[in-house]
Amino acid sequence: MAHLTKDKGDLAVAKAIAHLLAHGIHVCLPLSEHLPFDLIAVMPDMVTLKRVQVKYRTLENGFVPFSFRSNYYNSKRIYTVKVDLSQLDAYATFCPETDTVYYLRVDEIPTDAVALRMRVTPPKNGQKKGIWLAQNYLDPYRIANSAYKIECSPRSLTEPIQLAIAHVEIDLLQQGWYTCSPQRWAAPFDLIAVSADMQRLLRVRVGFRQANATIFTDVYALYQPDDHSVRYLSAEHVPTANQYVGGEAHPAMSPLLEVALAG
Repeated sequence: MAHLTKDKGDLAVAKAIAHLLAHGIHVCLPLSEHLPFDLIAVMPDMVTLKRVQVKYRTLENGFVPFSFRSNYYNSKRIYTVKVDLSQLDAYATFCPETDTVYYLRVDEIPTDAVALRMRVTPPKNGQKKGIWLAQNYLDPYRIANSAYKIECSPRSLTEPIQLAIAHVEIDLLQQGWYTCSPQRWAAPFDLIAVSADMQRLLRVRVGFRQANATIFTDVYALYQPDDHSVRYLSAEHVPTANQYVGGEAHPAMSPLLEVALAG
């Protein structure tokens, strides 16, 4: 049996991904379904990462509604709580009647707001004050400015690398980190690691024993097939002249991501 709410949510995510890709903004999707955001938008500079929650909202009397509350339930009742906006950067809301995605940054939301409505058609009296006009929220680059675009060479994901990525994901999850993977594009990194508090987003380059050095990463994660372990190294500790990262060149690699980041 189809789950109508989930189907609508999935459609909204698909619409947002297609719209972002059409504008040169790439996407990484989380492995977990329980994060406060639905995707990470990777801006064309390959540095700027933004947490985006996607919503499906039908038109209500000419308005697209936004709600900053979420529901959860136990065996006794349904609870409604205000969304922790510190765990998000932006909303992408798909409206089926207009077949459009609208982008609203968290820093634009009034502090005490639990909801707002975007008006699809301007008021006939020309009023602008206090009116959220939907036409002002169409540009996906409202999520974040991106002054330049980086052209990246496609990365070949061999079977050993894919195996390494799977093991790195397991290892990160066991350390309390979440992971997001590139969706429909050849990214210069293999994963985005998200801290448990949702505040830190790290680009992870994965290697099978070793990895080619790249400027498009925050941390290297090397899978060791002999003992199925993973070692981490902050990109800050890799000289720019290095062509590869490996245990022989960097013996101080750590089995813990937090330790590797701390240096």
